Amino acid sequence: MRLVTSSRAMRVLALIVGWLAIVPAVADDAQTVMFDRKYFTDFGNLVNVEGSPVGEGASPDTARWALWCYQERGQCLAILIKTYGALVSILTSTPLIYRVKVWAPDRIVAELDLPCGSRETWVVDRLTHTAGLVGGSCDGSQTRYWTIEDPPSWKKASEHLKEPQPGR
Repeated sequence: MRLVTSSRAMRVLALIVGWLAIVPAVADDAQTVMFDRKYFTDFGNLVNVEGSPVGEGASPDTARWALWCYQERGQCLAILIKTYGALVSILTSTPLIYRVKVWAPDRIVAELDLPCGSRETWVVDRLTHTAGLVGGSCDGSQTRYWTIEDPPSWKKASEHLKEPQPGR
Protein backbone atom coordinates (compact mmCIF):
# COMPACT_ATOMS: atom_id res chain seq x y z
CA MET A 1 0.00 0.00 0.00
CA ARG A 2 2.80 2.36 0.83
CA LEU A 3 4.40 1.69 -2.55
CA VAL A 4 1.16 2.67 -4.34
CA THR A 5 0.94 5.90 -2.33
CA SER A 6 4.58 6.64 -3.08
CA SER A 7 3.98 5.91 -6.76
CA ARG A 8 0.92 8.17 -6.77
CA ALA A 9 2.90 10.93 -5.02
CA MET A 10 5.63 10.60 -7.65
CA ARG A 11 3.07 10.97 -10.47
CA VAL A 12 1.56 14.05 -8.83
CA LEU A 13 5.03 15.50 -8.31
CA ALA A 14 5.92 14.73 -11.95
CA LEU A 15 2.74 16.48 -13.10
CA ILE A 16 3.51 19.54 -10.98
CA VAL A 17 7.12 19.72 -12.21
CA GLY A 18 5.92 19.26 -15.81
CA TRP A 19 3.32 21.97 -15.39
CA LEU A 20 5.92 24.35 -13.93
CA ALA A 21 8.17 23.67 -16.92
CA ILE A 22 5.39 24.40 -19.43
CA VAL A 23 3.94 27.55 -17.84
CA PRO A 24 6.79 29.89 -18.88
CA ALA A 25 6.63 28.63 -22.48
CA VAL A 26 2.88 29.12 -22.63
CA ALA A 27 3.22 32.57 -21.08
CA ASP A 28 5.80 33.50 -23.76
CA ASP A 29 3.39 32.40 -26.48
CA ALA A 30 0.66 34.57 -24.97
CA GLN A 31 2.67 37.81 -25.18
CA THR A 32 1.08 40.66 -27.05
CA VAL A 33 2.54 42.90 -29.71
CA MET A 34 3.71 46.33 -28.56
CA PHE A 35 3.58 49.06 -31.19
CA ASP A 36 6.41 51.55 -31.61
CA ARG A 37 6.10 55.29 -30.94
CA LYS A 38 4.35 57.75 -33.25
CA TYR A 39 6.22 58.82 -36.38
CA PHE A 40 5.76 62.02 -38.34
CA THR A 41 7.83 62.63 -41.46
CA ASP A 42 7.40 65.61 -43.79
CA PHE A 43 9.39 65.71 -47.04
CA GLY A 44 7.41 68.64 -48.46
CA ASN A 45 5.59 66.66 -51.15
CA LEU A 46 5.17 63.50 -49.05
CA VAL A 47 3.97 63.32 -45.45
CA ASN A 48 3.88 60.11 -43.39
CA VAL A 49 2.19 59.73 -39.99
CA GLU A 50 2.05 56.47 -38.07
CA GLY A 51 0.79 55.84 -34.56
CA SER A 52 -1.99 54.66 -32.31
CA PRO A 53 -5.48 56.16 -32.36
CA VAL A 54 -6.41 57.93 -29.14
CA GLY A 55 -9.95 59.07 -28.36
CA GLU A 56 -13.43 57.82 -27.51
CA GLY A 57 -13.83 54.22 -28.71
CA ALA A 58 -10.24 53.89 -29.95
CA SER A 59 -7.96 50.98 -29.05
CA PRO A 60 -4.53 52.61 -28.73
CA ASP A 61 -2.65 49.54 -27.49
CA THR A 62 -4.08 47.19 -30.12
CA ALA A 63 -4.42 49.41 -33.21
CA ARG A 64 -2.09 51.48 -35.38
CA TRP A 65 -2.83 53.78 -38.31
CA ALA A 66 -0.33 54.44 -41.08
CA LEU A 67 -1.06 57.43 -43.32
CA TRP A 68 0.90 58.55 -46.38
CA CYS A 69 -0.09 61.76 -48.17
CA TYR A 70 1.21 62.50 -51.67
CA GLN A 71 0.95 66.06 -53.01
CA GLU A 72 1.45 65.05 -56.66
CA ARG A 73 -1.30 62.41 -56.52
CA GLY A 74 -3.66 64.54 -54.42
CA GLN A 75 -4.21 61.49 -52.20
CA CYS A 76 -3.60 60.17 -48.75
CA LEU A 77 -3.42 56.39 -48.36
CA ALA A 78 -4.23 54.85 -44.99
CA ILE A 79 -4.12 51.38 -43.50
CA LEU A 80 -5.27 50.18 -40.09
CA ILE A 81 -3.25 47.50 -38.32
CA LYS A 82 -4.87 45.63 -35.43
CA THR A 83 -3.49 43.09 -32.98
CA TYR A 84 -5.24 40.23 -31.24
CA GLY A 85 -2.71 38.95 -28.71
CA ALA A 86 0.32 37.93 -30.77
CA LEU A 87 -1.63 37.96 -34.06
CA VAL A 88 -1.14 41.07 -36.22
CA SER A 89 -3.67 41.81 -38.95
CA ILE A 90 -4.04 44.57 -41.52
CA LEU A 91 -7.77 45.35 -41.40
CA THR A 92 -7.80 47.25 -44.69
CA SER A 93 -7.20 44.73 -47.49
CA THR A 94 -6.11 47.63 -49.69
CA PRO A 95 -5.19 51.11 -48.50
CA LEU A 96 -8.09 53.50 -48.01
CA ILE A 97 -7.77 56.40 -50.46
CA TYR A 98 -8.58 59.88 -49.11
CA ARG A 99 -8.87 62.81 -51.57
CA VAL A 100 -6.69 65.77 -50.59
CA LYS A 101 -8.87 68.90 -50.28
CA VAL A 102 -6.17 71.19 -48.83
CA TRP A 103 -2.39 70.93 -49.22
CA ALA A 104 -0.81 73.90 -47.48
CA PRO A 105 2.51 74.56 -45.72
CA ASP A 106 0.77 74.26 -42.35
CA ARG A 107 -1.81 71.50 -42.93
CA ILE A 108 -3.23 68.77 -45.12
CA VAL A 109 -6.94 67.94 -45.18
CA ALA A 110 -8.07 64.74 -46.92
CA GLU A 111 -11.56 63.19 -47.14
CA LEU A 112 -13.08 59.78 -47.79
CA ASP A 113 -16.76 59.38 -48.64
CA LEU A 114 -18.01 56.19 -46.99
CA PRO A 115 -20.49 53.89 -48.78
CA CYS A 116 -23.24 54.74 -46.26
CA GLY A 117 -23.07 58.46 -47.05
CA SER A 118 -20.91 59.43 -44.08
CA ARG A 119 -17.46 60.98 -44.43
CA GLU A 120 -14.09 60.61 -42.72
CA THR A 121 -11.54 63.41 -42.75
CA TRP A 122 -7.84 63.38 -41.90
CA VAL A 123 -6.41 66.68 -40.68
CA VAL A 124 -2.62 66.70 -40.61
CA ASP A 125 -1.00 69.65 -38.82
CA ARG A 126 2.46 70.00 -40.34
CA LEU A 127 3.60 72.59 -37.78
CA THR A 128 2.76 70.63 -34.61
CA HIS A 129 3.38 67.21 -36.21
CA THR A 130 -0.06 65.95 -35.26
CA ALA A 131 -2.83 64.18 -37.13
CA GLY A 132 -6.49 63.62 -36.37
CA LEU A 133 -9.23 61.51 -37.91
CA VAL A 134 -12.71 63.02 -37.77
CA GLY A 135 -15.83 61.37 -39.02
CA GLY A 136 -18.81 59.19 -38.66
CA SER A 137 -19.09 55.54 -39.40
CA CYS A 138 -21.49 53.24 -41.16
CA ASP A 139 -22.39 51.35 -37.99
CA GLY A 140 -24.51 54.14 -36.50
CA SER A 141 -22.01 55.17 -33.85
CA GLN A 142 -21.38 58.81 -33.06
CA THR A 143 -18.95 61.01 -34.93
CA ARG A 144 -15.48 60.25 -33.67
CA TYR A 145 -12.34 62.31 -33.27
CA TRP A 146 -9.13 60.36 -32.88
CA THR A 147 -5.64 61.74 -32.72
CA ILE A 148 -2.55 59.77 -33.64
CA GLU A 149 -0.26 59.42 -30.63
CA ASP A 150 2.30 57.18 -29.00
CA PRO A 151 0.56 54.04 -27.74
CA PRO A 152 0.09 53.94 -23.94
CA SER A 153 2.26 50.80 -23.75
CA TRP A 154 5.13 52.72 -25.41
CA LYS A 155 4.72 55.64 -23.01
CA LYS A 156 4.66 53.27 -20.03
CA ALA A 157 7.72 51.35 -21.25
CA SER A 158 9.72 54.50 -21.95
CA GLU A 159 8.80 55.98 -18.55
CA HIS A 160 9.73 52.71 -16.88
CA LEU A 161 13.10 52.66 -18.61
CA LYS A 162 13.50 56.41 -18.04
CA GLU A 163 14.84 56.76 -21.55
CA PRO A 164 14.41 60.09 -23.28
CA GLN A 165 12.04 59.86 -26.25
CA PRO A 166 13.64 60.71 -29.59
CA GLY A 167 12.81 64.11 -31.09
CA ARG A 168 10.09 64.25 -33.66
